[in-house]
Amino acid sequence: MEDVLLKVKNLTVHYVTRSETVKAVNNVSFELRKGETIGLVGETGAGKTTIARTIMHILPAPPAQIVSGTVELEGEDLYKKSETELEKIRGNKMAMVFQDPMTALNPVKRVGWQIAEGIRMHQKISKEDADKKALEIFEMVGIPAERFREYPHQFSGGMKQRIGIAIALVCQPDLLIADEPTTALDVTIQAQILELMKELAHTGITMLVVTHEMGFARNVSSKTVFMENGVVVEQAPSREFFADPKEERTRAFLRRIAHTE
Repeated sequence: MEDVLLKVKNLTVHYVTRSETVKAVNNVSFELRKGETIGLVGETGAGKTTIARTIMHILPAPPAQIVSGTVELEGEDLYKKSETELEKIRGNKMAMVFQDPMTALNPVKRVGWQIAEGIRMHQKISKEDADKKALEIFEMVGIPAERFREYPHQFSGGMKQRIGIAIALVCQPDLLIADEPTTALDVTIQAQILELMKELAHTGITMLVVTHEMGFARNVSSKTVFMENGVVVEQAPSREFFADPKEERTRAFLRRIAHTE
């Protein structure tokens, strides 16, 4: 279909060491349409982050091995691309917000420089124009312009995550992947970042969000995909998924989550 932006088909990923083989992802398939937000949910170890990193082609290999399957962006198989071609796609056509804002930033570079770096890499514009675009994104994610030339250590965890989101958005990617973007933050800051992600979803950007926040999956995601032990158990439009889950394992998961909230 023309409106399918991302297609993951029969994806299987293992982590292979001398002592064992961990079957992290097993025959996973789903599609993400343009303008849609998918909430990828499941407990720790379900394989969600492995899928996100597989899509971005940033799995550590070894030990990771893609055993089978394809990942297509706008109909093109990403795993048939060279590393040079992928470098032109990552940060430009697709970008990622990582779990830990503390380690996602370069501590010795000013944050404005780090945001503008993606523009300089992918677009043929002057440094002044790159800085101008970067500053617009910087302010869009809710950080005052006067802090543009500060260093990462001068920001709180929540502000660092906003900077990470700005870096991901600066080239206006077709696909934004967010891997548990609130995990390393305290409860108050989590709410702020989730609200920002909600605002982004309403702009029409296409997003895949790995999340343990059921409120986000229920209220913001167009579709929810539930994983358990590396397998997709159930996927459905979010309203249907939460109101009338079809699989017993899904119902058990939702009961566990409701019990802990």
